[in-house]
Amino acid sequence: MNQEMVKAEVAVALEMAEEFYGMKFPKPSIVFSNRMTSCGGRCTFKILEDRYILTFSLPIMRDNDIHEYIARTVYHECAHLIQHAKYGKMDHKDTFSFVMRKVLKRTAKQSTRCHNYKTVPRQKTKRFSYRCKACGTILEFTQHRHTKAQRYLKEYGIYYSHSACGRSGKLVYIEN
Repeated sequence: MNQEMVKAEVAVALEMAEEFYGMKFPKPSIVFSNRMTSCGGRCTFKILEDRYILTFSLPIMRDNDIHEYIARTVYHECAHLIQHAKYGKMDHKDTFSFVMRKVLKRTAKQSTRCHNYKTVPRQKTKRFSYRCKACGTILEFTQHRHTKAQRYLKEYGIYYSHSACGRSGKLVYIEN
């Protein structure tokens, strides 16, 4: 239900822009993400594919008033799409404010960059310790980087190196 409301409002926002500017705007792919827990939405332009992707947070949408979410976040991300398609940039400066207020008829409160939605706290990321054989420095890797380092070692016999110590020391995993 809420996803259909968001899709409908994206269409309304683009119609408003088309009427204001007298030009067609590209129809974006719309994605709903369970992984976005602190950011309400995101507008991405895939240059090689020449397409826009609007990504919206399902947890934030679910845990907050849908009408406020649409008024702020959906129109905010649409403003980025319109701004980029018309002016070639995606920021929160003058053209963004113009698009939000004049084209999409948003109030100053609805035009702000930050939100005060209830959000899900980020999960603490597990870290993996590595020690430089040359200088003894301990470095912390994320799960992704740890997996990559282990795969490189297993498949190619390549160690990650610690270039900061100047001796290109091998990084060795310290098992906890």
